[in-house]
Amino acid sequence: MLSESGIRQLFERRYVPANCHLLGDSGYPCKPWLLTPYLQPRQGPQLNYNRAHKTTRAVVERGIGQLKRRFHVLHGEVRLRPEKVSKVIIACAILHNICKPGDTDLRVSQDLKDSVGHLGQPLCRWSTP
Repeated sequence: MLSESGIRQLFERRYVPANCHLLGDSGYPCKPWLLTPYLQPRQGPQLNYNRAHKTTRAVVERGIGQLKRRFHVLHGEVRLRPEKVSKVIIACAILHNICKPGDTDLRVSQDLKDSVGHLGQPLCRWSTP
């Protein structure tokens, strides 16, 4: 998936600043912009790096999990053009960041309910893991 993505091209062509990186698991190749764990780390710096890598990836995975729990559309395949999918994901991330500080539910307005026959379920729901 990464090999066919536009993000790889942006990094490879150096459109992304050199101090920006992606985190990948051990299945990805080692690249200057792609941080992957050592396969057989030695004691000391390599082992410390792997621990930090694992901790950081866990934070990212938790965030993705929160988005998927809050917005059901992100659970499976989104059958839209890639341009639209990216907009849906960005919109979900923005709404998630609005909801998160106060554990807020975003509810559908009455006008929207009337126009689309929505049943009043929250658009997003905060659930504590």
